[in-house]
Amino acid sequence: MLFEDRANQVLHLLNSRFRVTTEDVSKLLHIAPSTTRKLLASMEEKGLLIRTHGGAVSVDANKDISLAQKSLVNVDRKRMIALCARSYVKDGDRIAVAGGSTLLEFCGSLLDLKRSTVVTDSIASANVLLRNRSIEVQICAGIVSERTGCIVGTNAMQTFNAMSFDKAFIGVDGIDLEQGFWGDNILISNVERCMAKAARQVFVLADSSKMGRTSVQAFMDLSGADVIVTNPFADRKFIGQLQKRGCQVVFSEAPEEE
Repeated sequence: MLFEDRANQVLHLLNSRFRVTTEDVSKLLHIAPSTTRKLLASMEEKGLLIRTHGGAVSVDANKDISLAQKSLVNVDRKRMIALCARSYVKDGDRIAVAGGSTLLEFCGSLLDLKRSTVVTDSIASANVLLRNRSIEVQICAGIVSERTGCIVGTNAMQTFNAMSFDKAFIGVDGIDLEQGFWGDNILISNVERCMAKAARQVFVLADSSKMGRTSVQAFMDLSGADVIVTNPFADRKFIGQLQKRGCQVVFSEAPEEE
């Protein structure tokens, strides 16, 4: 079994438990404890987990908060960003929509969309989209993340690798000038990287609290996004640096004059 396959199985286990023992991993992968310790050491070197005495804990555990919690923060900003992003969608588009609280607002803005197909990795997003009978809603296969309601795993990644979209709309947990877009959950980031690669245009929806922030995993370079949609309260200097790096930044409202 390749390192990547073994690592993914360990990450799936951590996604539900937050903490695993060496014995847990040995039984899961049918490998010797000495091999397990080497695997966990390699995963820690790559920033995939944190080793503890006798096992490991998830690097996501303290950052990956639930969708319900995220939905209570910066609600007005997220709604305005979602409405701005909606202006880039036209009837007949085939689009991919990621999970997250801002994207949930975006899905709510699509209830007047017609003759379109929307594919998502989020159960919550799919439930909102199903209220519109004029679009076809598809959801990828895979494992459901209990905390976020997003679909993760190899099957989910393969779903998006085999598809193509006019546009993809994703959320991020941080934007850094050097390493690009960051996510709080490694497994979700892996899926949404595949989603973005499958689209001709990629839109990142991120309120100003994400600017200059890093998180658990950098999953996409700045060049991977065609448009970043944010609110006008974002740091002007930081926005200017993004623009110098070739990013198109669109404000959900007209910025106030300084």
